[in-house]
Formats: sequence, structure tokens, C-alpha cells
Amino acid sequence: MVLLKTFHDQNQVEMHRKIADVSMTVQRELPKGVNMLRLNTMKMREKDWQHFTYCLGFCPTLTRLHLWKISISKASLNLLASYLLGMPKLQYLTLGDMNLNSFPLFPISESLKHLPQLKELTLTVNYLDSAHFSMLVPGLETLDLLEVLSLDENDLGDAGAQVMMELLLKLRRLKSVSLKFNSIGNKGFEMVLPMQRKFKSVKLLLDGNDLTDDEFEELEQAQT
Repeated sequence: MVLLKTFHDQNQVEMHRKIADVSMTVQRELPKGVNMLRLNTMKMREKDWQHFTYCLGFCPTLTRLHLWKISISKASLNLLASYLLGMPKLQYLTLGDMNLNSFPLFPISESLKHLPQLKELTLTVNYLDSAHFSMLVPGLETLDLLEVLSLDENDLGDAGAQVMMELLLKLRRLKSVSLKFNSIGNKGFEMVLPMQRKFKSVKLLLDGNDLTDDEFEELEQAQT
């Protein structure tokens, strides 16, 4: 069973009521095996996060969790991270456009260590710089089954590209790493290109970065 909840442009009272409904629905439908939860575009209060993370505690069968453009505080992020610890079957996780650059990410990194089945991780549009990305590395490097890592529209820069290339040596199941629109320049490209030539089974995507046409062509040739 797939439980899908999407919220767009509703008044705040209605949205807060819907969050409570999600929690109740998950608990009611649990015997049928909830495997997906999706929330899009919503301003959530601390109480809403408490409702939502509480319902996560009733989802041991969850394999997909998609959160996009959801307002979050440091306390709520820590709460979410703590509940992720109890979701060992999770395979697909999206935390997109949630301003994660505003918080220390060590709790999320720790929760990643407890997601052994994770195959796809999306952290796009969070404006993470190399320092924030480095906080995630201890958790990321434990994801032995990870196949897809999407980091588009962050702010990794050349330093973040280097961190990612070092991580690539440890994540041998990766098939795709998307680094589009990350302010990566010539220095970052000099680190990416040799890795692309070495690991042809991984596609490194760099569209939207500060590279020349010749560099994009070199990268494309390295992928064949």
C-alpha cells in the first residue's frame, strides 16, 4: 500500500489538521503495510513535526520517505533523525528544499548509519556547503547499498567536490552522483575527471557548474 499526502496552498488551519490526519491514517492502515510517505510544500509547527514523527514510529515497513519544501527547525530535524533510526527497511529518502544548511547535520549523519538498505538519497536544494557535506560523510560512507546520490542545487564548490570524490572510493555500489548547480569550477573538475575515468560504472553529473564546453566534453568522453 502507498500512502500519499501532498499539500499545496492550503490555509494553515487546514494544513495542521491534515498532519494529524496523516498520523492517524498511518496508524489505522498499518496492518496493510504502509510503504511510502510523501509530504510536499508545507509550513509545519513543532507540534506538527511531533505528530508526523510519531506516525513514523508506526511504520517499520516504510521503504520510501519523501519530504520536499517542508519548514523545519533544529529541534524538529533532531526529532526526525531520531525516528529514522527505527526505519531499517528504508530504501529511498528525500530531504529536499528544507534549508538544511541552517543546522548542524551530525544527527542526520548518525541516522544514516542505521539505514543499511538505503539505495537512493536525495538532498537537493539545501544550499549545503563543503562543511555541511563533510558532516554527513561519516554516515554516508556506511551506505554500502547506495546506488543514487542526488546533491543538485547545493553549494559544495570545489572543496565539496573533493570530499565527494573521496567518498566515491568507499561507495562501490554507486551508479549515479548528481552534482548539478554546485558552483564547481576548474579545480573541482580536475578532481572529478580522473575519478570518472577510473569508475566508468558511476555517472557523475555536473550540468550547471562553472565549467567550459571543453571540460563538459571531456567528462562526457570519460563516461563512455
